[in-house]
Amino acid sequence: MLRLFHGKYHDKFRWIKLDEAQLVLKRDSNLYMNVSFSQMVTLLEINANVKIIAVDVNENVIIYGNEDFIERFETNEGIIRTRYFLKRRRLQTKIRGKELRK
Repeated sequence: MLRLFHGKYHDKFRWIKLDEAQLVLKRDSNLYMNVSFSQMVTLLEINANVKIIAVDVNENVIIYGNEDFIERFETNEGIIRTRYFLKRRRLQTKIRGKELRK
């Protein structure tokens, strides 16, 4: 038998359309349900005289601009994140290796 629990926080999403649900088995041997929702959003009408700036934020670059200009900033966040991941994995491997020898 599968029991589903939800809290008051989840009541905010009752009226939103359910897209996909997946049961996930976690390390603690419990099943969790990952659910994704979709919602239609109405956009405001834009006046022709209003200036709009578009912003695109990615791991390696931030770009913003409009019809008149475009600015681009390199962040190199991907390189930092990859180095951190490799260093963390190397440390975890060393710790696990010591535990296995005991």
